[in-house]
Amino acid sequence: MLVCEQCGCSGELGMGWVTVVRTDVEEGDAWTGEYCPPCAAATLGRRSEAASRYVCVWASHEAAGAPEGRAAV
Repeated sequence: MLVCEQCGCSGELGMGWVTVVRTDVEEGDAWTGEYCPPCAAATLGRRSEAASRYVCVWASHEAAGAPEGRAAV
């Protein structure tokens, strides 16, 4: 299950999602952050074609009542 770093929505298939690998230069640790297509487009400028068609099916519990099933940002 993927969980969006930005809005908290989740998805199982990962189609259109973007994974960013980040490295802490001082510590030498690396970790990943996953972004759903709408957040990847807004935050990273990536996957704008997928973002226009994507609907977050499993919105985060904090986003209850957000329009169109999308998590509140």
